Amino acid sequence: MDVRLHLHPWAAATPANWTKAVVLGLAGLYRREMAAELEELKSLLLNDWDPIGVAGIPEAADEYDSYAFHLHSMLTAGATSEAVAEYLSWAVTSRMELTGNPAHDRDIAERAIALYARIDRVARNSIPIEPPTGAAGSGA
Repeated sequence: MDVRLHLHPWAAATPANWTKAVVLGLAGLYRREMAAELEELKSLLLNDWDPIGVAGIPEAADEYDSYAFHLHSMLTAGATSEAVAEYLSWAVTSRMELTGNPAHDRDIAERAIALYARIDRVARNSIPIEPPTGAAGSGA
């Protein structure tokens, strides 16, 4: 993914405007990246973790969304694979009241960490910020 932040000429007028333009551009990029991360985490949970066996049932496509949101928050905060695995195990045994599979939860946790790291790395490496063109205040 190659994302370029093209700054409007007004952004060159003052450093404050340039900073605002960059922050707004990065906020939009963050929202798109967050949506992509959530979709991949939701897919991982539904298709690979799936403790209740609902993968492939269209009506259950959102079954693990709340877990994906929490997992995303954990990953954003820098959670370890052990913490993620504990959360997944807790969800299965305490929330769903099913028999747990700690080894499977550890595998999914490691995959979630790797997925998050890959997406984060792609996002960080593909944000070239191009300075505005034209003279300050020229409207060019």
